[in-house]
Amino acid sequence: MTRKKYPPGITTKVAKSIELLATVKAPGSWLSRDQYKFLLTGGLDWYKEHKPHLAKEIEEMLQRRGPFPFDFYKLADYINDRILSEKVKINPVLPIETEAVIRFKRDPFLSSSPKIYFIADSIYKYCKEQLEKGNKDFEIAEQIIGKYLEWMKLNIERTKGDVNVMEELK
Repeated sequence: MTRKKYPPGITTKVAKSIELLATVKAPGSWLSRDQYKFLLTGGLDWYKEHKPHLAKEIEEMLQRRGPFPFDFYKLADYINDRILSEKVKINPVLPIETEAVIRFKRDPFLSSSPKIYFIADSIYKYCKEQLEKGNKDFEIAEQIIGKYLEWMKLNIERTKGDVNVMEELK
């Protein structure tokens, strides 16, 4: 019988996304309802028993306060405007796709999709623009999405070699 890497009642994708958010020092407010519910219904105890090093990081994340500055609908509109203005070959983005990137439900170490990269890059640009406007709520967000992009670049280099993803989209 094979040993499961994660406890029953949780998908690997959700568990991995929690671990990645904890690793990048995200505030607890970044967790989605299903991620949070899992941690409070025995998930954190499972981590304490099986992965104590991650349990400590997850506990710190739950204690950490910080803004969750995103409106997924506004963000999707922003990205769709960018798709039109830059004439990239991508279907319009749905709000749920922006949430998947922000909450790390699309694992940056496994995804080499140009669309996901474009979404992450757009979110990063959006954060930068908000910071330039003086909106301090986006400081943490910019660092977290920057880390996501960095990890995705490493994965793309590993799987596809030295390619410019943004050029592939034109």
